[in-house]
Amino acid sequence: MKYLNVFLLLAITLISNAYSFQFSSLQEVQSLKTSVFGSNLIETISLTFQSGARAEAGKQVLAQLNELKTQLNTDQKNDDDMFNKKSGSFNRHIDALAKEIKTLTEEIQKLEVEIARLAALIETATENIKSFEGRIKNLKELLENMADANKQDNIYYNEKIEDLGKLYDAFTRIIAKISELKGSSSAVNKYAHINATASEIRDMEYRKSHSATNSTFIETKEKKFMSFLQVTNLNKESTKMALKLAKQYTNFLQTTVNADQAALEKLIKILTNIQDETLMKKSNTIEHLNNINSKYNELKGKVEVEIEANEASLKKQTENRARYIEEKQKAEEEKANKEQRRELLIKEKAINEKLLSELTTTHSQEKEARAEELKVVDILERIVEKRLLGKQ
Repeated sequence: MKYLNVFLLLAITLISNAYSFQFSSLQEVQSLKTSVFGSNLIETISLTFQSGARAEAGKQVLAQLNELKTQLNTDQKNDDDMFNKKSGSFNRHIDALAKEIKTLTEEIQKLEVEIARLAALIETATENIKSFEGRIKNLKELLENMADANKQDNIYYNEKIEDLGKLYDAFTRIIAKISELKGSSSAVNKYAHINATASEIRDMEYRKSHSATNSTFIETKEKKFMSFLQVTNLNKESTKMALKLAKQYTNFLQTTVNADQAALEKLIKILTNIQDETLMKKSNTIEHLNNINSKYNELKGKVEVEIEANEASLKKQTENRARYIEEKQKAEEEKANKEQRRELLIKEKAINEKLLSELTTTHSQEKEARAEELKVVDILERIVEKRLLGKQ
């Protein structure tokens, strides 16, 4: 409508060029000619007054000015309505964009916290995996060392048990052979100034009847015993004892013909006690080996249980880390998508704010211009009424 009014004013101006403009010469209207609207409107009024009677022309001018004022107010109202509608649409869209941007920003911040949390969990899981792997490795090495130590213990103590058994058997044979010497001859190297006892007399008679076999008996016993020592695989402790016994046995065989029955019984008792001690040592060694194996099996079981528990924890930590990595990747992708969406919304919001600003500026400028036009109309209306129509 604004452009239509301007067109009408221009048409009137062209028509008025053929007439003289006394109205335009009035002093009161000179200041209104500074604007195109004011200048054209003054020329139109001048034309109206020159084309007819003054009173009639004045009424016609007032009617035209009133119509123009009404039109200007109507145009302003329509412009205001249109501006309010458009600006309202812009504002609602901008508010919606701002709300979505805010929501995205909050979601991005939450994702950043979640990504940081998952990164920490991944780091912790990685450290735990490394720890469990090291622990399992150490425990398996411990199992190997324990198994090797137990194997060595069994070799050592089984050899000791075997040697003690052989030594016990040797004592059994020695005692058996020595027992055969009971009732042997004595009184060899008998001194002439000492009277023989009844037992010595008996032994001398026995010796005479067995004189051809005594030396052979002693030599044979020595050879058999030494042969036994040569084929017996003994440890250091048993070997030492066996050598000592061999020496004692040889000396005994050499001197037994001079021994009485009480000494023989005493020797057999000593050997029997040593044999019993050997059996006790063997029994204690067997018990000690059983304790070693029992303790080994107990510790082995505990270590195997611990390895199993650590392997289960390692598997769990490995699964957890894989899940954390997957969740972190998804969170990072979601964060990137939201950041991209937010950037687009920020740009769209900026464009809409710029358009709203331009719309507001244009509306304000047009409203100010129309207000100036209304002001010109009001002034001209008062001039026509007072100066040309004489109204107070």
